[in-house]
Amino acid sequence: LTEVDQAHYGYLVMPAFFINLLSVYVFQPQLVPLSQKWAKHDYPSFKRTVSLLYVWVGIATFISMLLGFMFGIPVLNILYNTRLDEYKHLFVILLLGGGFSAGGTLSCTMLAVIRKQKRAIIAYAITATLAIFLPSLLVSRIGFTGAVYSYLIEMVVLFSSLLIIFVFCVKKR
Repeated sequence: LTEVDQAHYGYLVMPAFFINLLSVYVFQPQLVPLSQKWAKHDYPSFKRTVSLLYVWVGIATFISMLLGFMFGIPVLNILYNTRLDEYKHLFVILLLGGGFSAGGTLSCTMLAVIRKQKRAIIAYAITATLAIFLPSLLVSRIGFTGAVYSYLIEMVVLFSSLLIIFVFCVKKR
């Protein structure tokens, strides 16, 4: 990628990181109550609350994608004094990746709540291994679009891996 492409990618991916950051502010107040529910073996209430948090991530992601599609590019054009119009569909894909990232953060946080955070290393190792070769492969074949799809795939893999580990640990309990 050229320096301009790298700059454009940075402009476009920043709002995706914002989704993740915002989600942390929603999760934090839930940590103590969820830890207490888990410690007291109140599993139905624990599962209900965790399910609502995942639903919140899904809704927030959908709203972000919708708002990003309608207003994101014009706002970024003004913010960064550049033209990003040709990347509108890729911007929405990056926002989707940000939603999966937020879901992964939630899953990792829930692993910490149930004191199984060491198991998250498995998901991060899988994703890191993928991140070693996937971006170069996709960028060399489809350029800028490859970088976007690489981010999405990596976030889907991270989220899926963490969620599987979390569900396994909860069911094992």
